[in-house]
Amino acid sequence: MSISLHNPCPDETIWRLFLPKESPLQYLTYGLITDLIINKVKKIRKDNRNKRRIYLIHKINNHNLNKLYRSIYIEAEKLKTFRTRDWYKRGTKKLDRIRFFKSNNIPMVYLEDALKLQNKGITQFKVGDLIKTDHSYPTYGIIKRIDHNNIYYKLVEYNYVSKNEYEPVWHIYYFGILGYFDHRLSAWRCIKMGEETDQIRMDRITYYNEINKRTYYWDSNDVLKNLVVPKKWLDITINVFAGEVPDYLFMESQELIDIWSIIKTQISENPP
Repeated sequence: MSISLHNPCPDETIWRLFLPKESPLQYLTYGLITDLIINKVKKIRKDNRNKRRIYLIHKINNHNLNKLYRSIYIEAEKLKTFRTRDWYKRGTKKLDRIRFFKSNNIPMVYLEDALKLQNKGITQFKVGDLIKTDHSYPTYGIIKRIDHNNIYYKLVEYNYVSKNEYEPVWHIYYFGILGYFDHRLSAWRCIKMGEETDQIRMDRITYYNEINKRTYYWDSNDVLKNLVVPKKWLDITINVFAGEVPDYLFMESQELIDIWSIIKTQISENPP
């Protein structure tokens, strides 16, 4: 035969265990707190949380709200119950952000910490600083000038290491049309990675001297200038002027194999 205790107001039972003995609430009839007070307290707390949430979101600037959203999304992806549509941020207005935090029941501590970080102030950058952007797919660059809170930087190349992990190559500027322009970004969205060193500058001089040497050789050679330049021609890890060719060349098209054969012949007959 088992004995069960009648506990009609379990929350109140627990509360009374932790109430100080001198608290006036101890003198209230059991069940009164549950019937008349608990729901009111819950409503007041909920209203206060909503007001605090609205206050925090209006105080935090959009750059830092976007940064916070991206970090929350990355964490949410680890949840077994993760569904993209539940965590997709719709809209960029403050009201949209309030709805997002409320509908996903995100703990207030995220917003509290974001505001504390913002109140510490913006990072003081200077020309020559190495930076990482807080884009979903980060880019890396070297600051060329600063205008108030706007950072103008030159993109640099980077190598893929693993998911969400990249390795910048500070001495090589990003190749392609985007590499010819300075990029602008709010300083709030930049992370300082270090400062440009003499070694980086020397590596850059060495690298571009070699690139210019190869470009000049190709354009001035009567045979090569009529061919399509192989991408690997500018790969300085391959000592083309010593007769080296790319690894696994046998797996490439016959046309590319023929071009590299012509390159070796021309360098042998017309060394730089």
